[in-house]
Amino acid sequence: MELHILIKYIEGTASYDEKQKVENWILSEARNIQYLEKVKKIWLSVDELKELASIDVNKDWNLVEKRMTERSGKIEIRSIFKSKIIYLGRIAAVFLLGVVISGLFFYFGRENPNNKNISQARFEFNVPEGQKSDLVLPDGTKVMVNAGSKLSFPKEFSENNREVWMEGEAFFEVKKDASNPFIVHTSGINIKVLGTTFNVRAYSDEQLIETTLLEGKVLLNKDSDDKTENFVELNPSHKAIYLKNKDAKISAGLGREFQGPLKVDEILISELINTEATTSWIQGKLIFENEFFDVITNRLEKYYGVTIRIEDESLKNIRYTGTLKKVSIDQALKALQLTTSFNYKMNNTEIILTQK
Repeated sequence: MELHILIKYIEGTASYDEKQKVENWILSEARNIQYLEKVKKIWLSVDELKELASIDVNKDWNLVEKRMTERSGKIEIRSIFKSKIIYLGRIAAVFLLGVVISGLFFYFGRENPNNKNISQARFEFNVPEGQKSDLVLPDGTKVMVNAGSKLSFPKEFSENNREVWMEGEAFFEVKKDASNPFIVHTSGINIKVLGTTFNVRAYSDEQLIETTLLEGKVLLNKDSDDKTENFVELNPSHKAIYLKNKDAKISAGLGREFQGPLKVDEILISELINTEATTSWIQGKLIFENEFFDVITNRLEKYYGVTIRIEDESLKNIRYTGTLKKVSIDQALKALQLTTSFNYKMNNTEIILTQK
């Protein structure tokens, strides 16, 4: 992959064809993600140097001169001296910028696919809030990763099992391999499969971990328990939940899916469910069924990449049912206002909600 195209992709100036080229390159091999992340870090580190090389130095010099005069009375600075400083400052900035960019080309050029350190590394695939992204793992497993999530995995899976670590939400289509189980590790449970399609929601700021199975069969156990006999089996169109905290808020819809009391630190299996609401995020939809308002705003924050502050506590316990499909954050809030009485103010990516 050409470095100049990667840089355009990082800066957001790549054409549609170039974006497609980079995204296909990312998906073609797991290690490419690490390359891109390293190039991005190095390239973004030169932003200050680029700014220094292009600033209005005369304007900045005049500001310095003014402050010196204010502190020490009248100080006459010869124009030839001022010009030299401006010139040398600009040269130094350009020189440093050139050194860093040259180093970037050198680093990228010397990357060796056979490097043992890289082959043993665990890659971390991060998806910012307000976005979602898909990738193909080294074994051919397809994963769609939701906003504000991260997935870690090795360059190559071992001969005995295929292990990944995740935080957030992801939809897996696991490539079948009967002799090599696929294991997803979360902060509370482990999910073991051979070849299946399922969704996992395990955000660190949420008190509930949900696993919804669409096809195949999975086995689940608590992260602290590796005994085979303690695995819980999950079948298609069923959901498993794990409560990390007794104060976790449960939607009415989820309450109907599980008969009996919901216990903390136990894996519970639901009745037969409609999986559409769980996986709707893949199609750009958010489906809420009698959900608490603060749970909804938490999901909106991740989906749109915004910060939402609820000023009135009474708003948090209001429930809402509805579907939001490919709408802007402004449209989403207006839709919520149809059944929930509140005002909102937007300031860039910060939103404040108050009771009417």
